[in-house]
Amino acid sequence: MTTYKIVFQNLHGASGDPPTNYCFFNQKPIVNGVANDPNCFTNIWISKNVPYSGNVHITTTSNFYAFCGVSPQKVGTGVVISQGLGELATLGSTTAQGSTFPLVNYQGTPTFGTEGATASPSCFEIDTGTDFSGNNNFVIGLGAADDNNIVVPAAVIPADQNMATNILPIVKFYVAKANYIQGTVVDFQSVSKLAGVIDFSSGAGLGMFAAIITHNPNGSFSTVYRSQANYNSQASFDLLSRQIAALEQKFITMNVSSGAGDPFKWLATVNWASAVTATGLMTGAGLIMAYLISKGYTIDIEINWQNLTATFKFTPPPGDEFEAAAGSVPSNVNADWKAAVAADAEDPFKHTASGVSPIKKAAPSQALITAPTKAYRFPVKQFQSNGISAF
Repeated sequence: MTTYKIVFQNLHGASGDPPTNYCFFNQKPIVNGVANDPNCFTNIWISKNVPYSGNVHITTTSNFYAFCGVSPQKVGTGVVISQGLGELATLGSTTAQGSTFPLVNYQGTPTFGTEGATASPSCFEIDTGTDFSGNNNFVIGLGAADDNNIVVPAAVIPADQNMATNILPIVKFYVAKANYIQGTVVDFQSVSKLAGVIDFSSGAGLGMFAAIITHNPNGSFSTVYRSQANYNSQASFDLLSRQIAALEQKFITMNVSSGAGDPFKWLATVNWASAVTATGLMTGAGLIMAYLISKGYTIDIEINWQNLTATFKFTPPPGDEFEAAAGSVPSNVNADWKAAVAADAEDPFKHTASGVSPIKKAAPSQALITAPTKAYRFPVKQFQSNGISAF
């Protein structure tokens, strides 16, 4: 079983706005070899109110469930399917057939009989007989465990007699600003056009196990993928998501100088290869920063986009610095820096990091702002381990 972590954050709106409802739903499964089968209907998987600058954490897995239930009326947009049965399915492979579940009508309630194994590769199968009619409004399809670990419908198909339905799930999710409750049938084509995408099945998300998706101030959605589903802890992953958003939203064009009043003691740099994207560099810097903050450091970062370099200035918490000879770096500071750089070890752009050196105190400098496109400074002195307290 593979575990996937999704962190959603709402930066669309303004402070003081009421929470916004966001709906999460799945990519339509492939049904009997047909993608976007018109007889397959999408259900809202999870529905959450998220305040401005707030976030939601969702953990899901590669477990897929065969689902059966009853629709209160003919299946269509707006219908809510709130009850049913989910059975964990084994997908077929090239060497073994997948789970097959026979639908059984038990006194007007759909359930599954004894599981068999005839499903195609990457699929599970649901078979129907003749012990029900269309008037029963039975549905079959794909179930998914929600954030309470309750199996709910993710996609349903109106059941008909003598059907053999192979269902191929896709590990791809969407989030949209919408006022639907869990289980509501939605028009996938229209709702997905306005949604953010979390795709672990292809593209940048393939082989990754965590995603941070942001609803941006301009209304767009952006997604950053990571390869570690459990990045250190829930708290540090939460912190990282906010740091990435802050880095994306708050950069200021400045060229800085370390004057006599600079509160930071130590300096180190990280350089990225020319293939790095802006998001990749900022995410890597955020991971390094997150680790140092988790250790109690006070931090300042300067990013030079021309050189693709991040310069970190930092100071350990009071009383947490080992003794060292004059001009040398304490061993625990060196160790923390190496561990911080290693926190972004999966970075595909193969960054290189310098060692730690002391910041030399110079006479106060008057000229701070120069060449607007030269560098971006992220003044994060006020960051705390439980989040960003000031910018």
